Amino acid sequence: MSRIEYGITSEASPDVIEPLGHGSLSRATSEVIDSAATWEGVYLVQRTDNGPWGRVSPAPTTATKTPLPHGYTVGVFSAFADDDNARDAVAALVAAGHTPALLANTTDGDDVDLARGTGFQVDIRGPRVLVSYLIEGADSSTCLPGDERRRILRGFRDTLQAAGWETDPRIIGSRLYAWRAAPLPERVTLTQTRGGARETHTAR
Repeated sequence: MSRIEYGITSEASPDVIEPLGHGSLSRATSEVIDSAATWEGVYLVQRTDNGPWGRVSPAPTTATKTPLPHGYTVGVFSAFADDDNARDAVAALVAAGHTPALLANTTDGDDVDLARGTGFQVDIRGPRVLVSYLIEGADSSTCLPGDERRRILRGFRDTLQAAGWETDPRIIGSRLYAWRAAPLPERVTLTQTRGGARETHTAR
């Protein structure tokens, strides 16, 4: 069985890695978020079986219950954090195992989010949500082959459709539009569109 190990490093000294001594992503996420308050540019890395270290995104903060550094959000920009559609879309994607990007809500000159998070990001476009995929803070269209990008977006599309959302039928470009279905499909509840469990039905 492969052994995964997590560590912490920073933008200023990426070659200096502080191993965390365990393989728990949720614990590692909590530790890197705690460190961000006093360690500028800190981020999470991992390696498998003593192989090379690679950067990873923190696990969803909603799972760790650890406060984010001031101004940071997960999966949705702060401007949309109180929008019901944005929050519910994020919850539905997280419930299905998709990783949200850590966002600093501040970008550099190349429009790259300074948190350098990798994962999905939800924006709001009127009554619809717009789901995209970031790699180290940059839109995946700038750094990921089209086939791979479409595969990831299809995963988001399938998750949201199963949770009672309607989406664009085809994946075109680097983003996916989705909106809550009305009326909801049979056997899909409003709770499920918000990331809650599907209702179970007992045969009579």
